[in-house]
Amino acid sequence: MGDRLYSIKIEKNKINKDIEKDFLFDIDIKQLVEKIEDTATIEEVKKFYQSEDLYFPPQDIPGNLWEYRKKETTPRIWRGVYKYADVYGKSEWKEPAAKFEYNTDQKNINILDFGAGADRKPQIYTDKNYYLVELNNWTFYKLKEYYKNMNNVFVFQNLSDVLSVKFDLIWSHDALEHVRLLNEHLNILYRICNRDGILDLHISSQGECGGGHVYGIFKDSLVRKPYNLIFREEADI
Repeated sequence: MGDRLYSIKIEKNKINKDIEKDFLFDIDIKQLVEKIEDTATIEEVKKFYQSEDLYFPPQDIPGNLWEYRKKETTPRIWRGVYKYADVYGKSEWKEPAAKFEYNTDQKNINILDFGAGADRKPQIYTDKNYYLVELNNWTFYKLKEYYKNMNNVFVFQNLSDVLSVKFDLIWSHDALEHVRLLNEHLNILYRICNRDGILDLHISSQGECGGGHVYGIFKDSLVRKPYNLIFREEADI
């Protein structure tokens, strides 16, 4: 069997009875966010990798750092990798290709793209508000520059920056398989979604790839109950 893609696209109010039994709801959301956003300094990351060059290229390029000591990383170090690593900086910046489209007659709705990335973008409609969260420094500044003239697109590095917003759609593809403390991330995304909002989340289980996937490698990067009950195994990838 190939690797699996765990996905959900569902209204929040259809899963709330199952999800809200999770013990993480006993913890204040600000405490959870503080936990997932604990980030190593760039000096700590360089020391861990014994390298001044934090270039993490695609997996088929020689000299790849992704696999080096991956299983020894802590959540704090791993987040530091994603914040400081020069993942895209040695590639020529190109205009992002279309990523997803959410067209509805509803106006002034809030859409969150978690793990926005450098090479794809949502279809932007002027009557909707878009919040893009991207941790990587280089990508974050490129996105800020790209969207600087759009007054309905807001770019942030952290979920802590958007806790005061309630979202009508939360979209995250090709991102959650890269994070540690996965269930804490899922809990936070659930909480900041409107009661009748939509969660559209994909998680690749390809944990042993040469890139930055860590799904299933650590206990904290594996979907557990009750979150695993709402995902369906959608397709071989």
